[in-house]
Amino acid sequence: MLRVALAFIGDSDIARWPEHLLPSLSLPNLSHHELTVTIFQNAVGGSTMKNLPTQIRGIQESISGDENNFDATIYIACCGENDVSNKIPIHLIMESFQKAVKAIFHPKESSTPDCHSQPHLIFLGPKVEPWMGSDEIEARKGYFQLSEQLNAAITKLCATVADEHKDHAHSLEHTDSVEDGHSIIFLNCLTMFCEEATKVLSVVGGGAIADKKFFNEDTLHLSDEGYMLWKEEVEIILAKLICNEECMQSLDNSHGLNIVL
Repeated sequence: MLRVALAFIGDSDIARWPEHLLPSLSLPNLSHHELTVTIFQNAVGGSTMKNLPTQIRGIQESISGDENNFDATIYIACCGENDVSNKIPIHLIMESFQKAVKAIFHPKESSTPDCHSQPHLIFLGPKVEPWMGSDEIEARKGYFQLSEQLNAAITKLCATVADEHKDHAHSLEHTDSVEDGHSIIFLNCLTMFCEEATKVLSVVGGGAIADKKFFNEDTLHLSDEGYMLWKEEVEIILAKLICNEECMQSLDNSHGLNIVL
């Protein structure tokens, strides 16, 4: 039996994720595994990056009190857009991000509960949204800069985590596979929800245009179609993590999947 905790943290993009559209592990290529997946949701609308460590501690407290002895905890996070909107300097945003990573991978140093499950982090980057017209240069620049900084930081952190745990971690921006050990994965969402014909155009210059079908009428939050796209992208990553027999225990039976909400 492989026991996995899926922990959702971040801002309203995560908090509003419909339960029926959460990433699923009931994939054909996983049918030979027996899994128990428990969902932990601790995202809060309006959160900024500095709020993540508190959310992580809440998750870890819940996990430490759970009767399941989880083999892995996979954090799915999205945060930072509110930081940009609040004009928080990028270096402070990234300092808060580093603290969040430390809370996940070094809980003892962060005064968080001792969790023995193997941690992984999937971080969903900022995205161009319909309200960001071609005249919203500062907002576009902020999102673009945040996306680049997160990707660069995760690439650098991978080497640190690999050294600390004597394993390997990678950003999917630079590799199409997830290696053994504690993984930090960045999913570039900057133009994911843009009209296909504009995706290759400049984000900062206003060329990349968000497709309104992926967003609610408020032009800010994702619609069901938007969450469906996220669901599909995250499931690809989860499949690689779960199916990595070197990273997690290999299972011989074929009793299917048990999703616990």
